[in-house]
Amino acid sequence: MGRKNHHLVAMGIGVLVILGLTLSNGVCETKTPIKIGANLALSGPVAFAGIEPRDALVMEVARINEGGGINGHPIQLIIEDNGCDPAKAASALTKLVRRDKVVAVIGPIFAGIAPTVAALANREKVPDIILCPSDKGTREKHYKWVFFIPHNEVIVAEKIADYLAQEGYKSAITFAANEPMWIDLGREVKEFGAKKGIEVVEFEETHGTADVDTTPQLAKMKPIIKEKKIEVLVAATHGGMGAVIGKNMQTLGMTIPVIGSHAYGIPFTIQIGGKAVEGVRFPTEKVVVPHDLDPNDPHNKLVIDFCKHFEARYKRPATVWSANGFDAIHMLAQALKKSGPDRNKLRDVLESQEYTGTNGSFHYSPTDHDGLGKEGLVWVIIEDGKFRAMK
Repeated sequence: MGRKNHHLVAMGIGVLVILGLTLSNGVCETKTPIKIGANLALSGPVAFAGIEPRDALVMEVARINEGGGINGHPIQLIIEDNGCDPAKAASALTKLVRRDKVVAVIGPIFAGIAPTVAALANREKVPDIILCPSDKGTREKHYKWVFFIPHNEVIVAEKIADYLAQEGYKSAITFAANEPMWIDLGREVKEFGAKKGIEVVEFEETHGTADVDTTPQLAKMKPIIKEKKIEVLVAATHGGMGAVIGKNMQTLGMTIPVIGSHAYGIPFTIQIGGKAVEGVRFPTEKVVVPHDLDPNDPHNKLVIDFCKHFEARYKRPATVWSANGFDAIHMLAQALKKSGPDRNKLRDVLESQEYTGTNGSFHYSPTDHDGLGKEGLVWVIIEDGKFRAMK
């Protein structure tokens, strides 16, 4: 979107984006648009992340419409700014559903507000594709209308435990952020590790998701690492906090290797962490390392193509956030070709279809609205200030 529209969004005003209504081939000129809503954080301190899926959605809706839309119907994208606030996110979803009459909603992107929106989407009976991982508490509610894009903590934990065993580690300690998803990730690493003969200690103290210093917690962790002869630290947190942890570890002279989470693959990890995050390894989505992927792999071609188009249009690399937006809109487009603009039918198709995206191959079912396995994750290491795929 242009600067004017972005300014309006930043003020919390819903922006209507109508793309491709007058295609040169005339396919979409007279057919009713299919409305899809986006409920994203485009203002406030986390806007840097919210604009990523927005830009991917705008780009991909244009591409879909240029190709004839959905059975000849153009997609009409209606974007709302939730400011990463649960109340605003709930209000945005209500507006999109009741006033704008969207057939589906994409977003939010942050775990802190996802449970609120998930409950409301389920009550309003609108398909909602959420762009952050599910958490155990939300999954246990079995929301019929809510689907998730990224890998959840169970899949990531199993991937980490597999790697620990492969590398011969016999002991580890987890350090989690104080949100349910991250605490559960640490706990799952412990459980999967135990099955592989690895002793994983859950460090009893957590850190905030926006802390500027974790030195007090790490100082308490140091003697535990020494006493129990811990071999590796698993940071169950996002990359921004991973950078803070890395710097604090340097200050304390802690040289223990670090394994990060799938949320380490964001620009801030390296921008903030610098040399303090060199050598950190973590499992994440392929979009983080498109330059290292095999172009002949049929699953990799989609990632490479998306990254190429995104960077050409926006003059910056794609991220996991933008890739989640890509998967959400194309997943909906694929389902809409079968269901048409009917919420109930769309929900049923989403739950039964298979979709291959940048995150991997999705196989939703009535009992699984995450739909991903660990094969969509690749191991990445930070080397010379860059993300590199591990061979």
